[in-house]
Amino acid sequence: MKERDLQSRIVKKYKATTNSKHSYPIHANVLDPQFKVENPNQVLVADITYVSTKQGPVLHHSD
Repeated sequence: MKERDLQSRIVKKYKATTNSKHSYPIHANVLDPQFKVENPNQVLVADITYVSTKQGPVLHHSD
């Protein structure tokens, strides 16, 4: 690799971003895995995803 002036990509070590060791209350899963929605606006969900790019993190959200 050195003769051809090649370098490997360095992969950063995974960093956990969730701190589960906190004193805040943990809410119960009131929906449970199987739930029925019978009326509009009965259940609302959202998702936030960060995608790493060369220019920096990009935020994608759906709600």
